[in-house]
Amino acid sequence: MGIIPAGVLAGSNAPFAGAAAEMFGGWAGDAVAIGAIVAAFGALNRWILPQGQIPMAAAQLVLLVTDRVRFSGRRLAGDALVALLVFGYSLWAIAGAGYEVVFKGFLLLLAGIPIYVWMRWRLARAPTEGAPLTVEELLLPIPDKPPVTR
Repeated sequence: MGIIPAGVLAGSNAPFAGAAAEMFGGWAGDAVAIGAIVAAFGALNRWILPQGQIPMAAAQLVLLVTDRVRFSGRRLAGDALVALLVFGYSLWAIAGAGYEVVFKGFLLLLAGIPIYVWMRWRLARAPTEGAPLTVEELLLPIPDKPPVTR
């Protein structure tokens, strides 16, 4: 970049933040680093959100076998082969990630269980009349009412 010597630049973890700090002072390096963090989380969010939309779109397009009228042995064999290939690739990808990544992912999955149980408990206590509950209604406290059985 010409601002930072090549040797220092080669060993830098944040070359743009270093260049900004060198040109404008320490505050600029921090601002560029914060911008990089925001951009990274935005990109991660962009990749995570479609992961729920893709299976839903496939289901809405009736790509999954849902009725017996269209059932055929050839299609079942093809679908089974594709499912086995996908399952094998998934196992290969998980094994390649290493035990630490799998373990931390499992811990994150376990951390979500109490939240899921709490949300289901809140939904069971909510009244059944009217429109479905919104996220705000699930998160706000419900006045003391007897639980509603469904």
